[in-house]
Amino acid sequence: EVCNLMGDTHDLREDSMAHGVQFHTLNVMVEMGLHDKPEEQAEMMKTALAASKKAHGGAAITEERLKHNVDTLVLLEKDIGHVRRLAQLQNINLQAFNFLTQIIRLNPGDGGEKTINDFVAYAALCEIKLEKFKGVAEEYGGGKNTVLPEIDCVREDEKRQALNRWLTDIIVGLAIGVSVFWIFF
Repeated sequence: EVCNLMGDTHDLREDSMAHGVQFHTLNVMVEMGLHDKPEEQAEMMKTALAASKKAHGGAAITEERLKHNVDTLVLLEKDIGHVRRLAQLQNINLQAFNFLTQIIRLNPGDGGEKTINDFVAYAALCEIKLEKFKGVAEEYGGGKNTVLPEIDCVREDEKRQALNRWLTDIIVGLAIGVSVFWIFF
């Protein structure tokens, strides 16, 4: 999930930089968006647009495209931060999580499998003890492929029971209401 989000951010950054927006300038604009500073962000965009126009002329990035890229990057960064917070709440080692994400991103074809195997082979050649490896693999292995929380869905029989309780409450309420009306009027 994080790899997909990071891939999307990479594509938008590459697109912006290909049209003359400096890497650091783009990062600052995204940070300003994350910290809700639209005035400073707008000024930085004007500067980035002018620099792009000066460096690339007709191939410079348009204001609409830059605005779209920056706004989308802000949303993606928020999503990445949210997923990382969820991972942290599930007691996932964030340092290992970030390292694994980088490995997978560098090896998109195999999901990082070759790099992990090379890493373990290197550890074995260096006679690094891997006695805790099986415990760690069992602890984290075989789990779900997402860090998002599992939300229990309501089964059909539970829905039916809730509907029956609701209808019963309505009928009892109507009966009481009619009785009270009959007594006082």
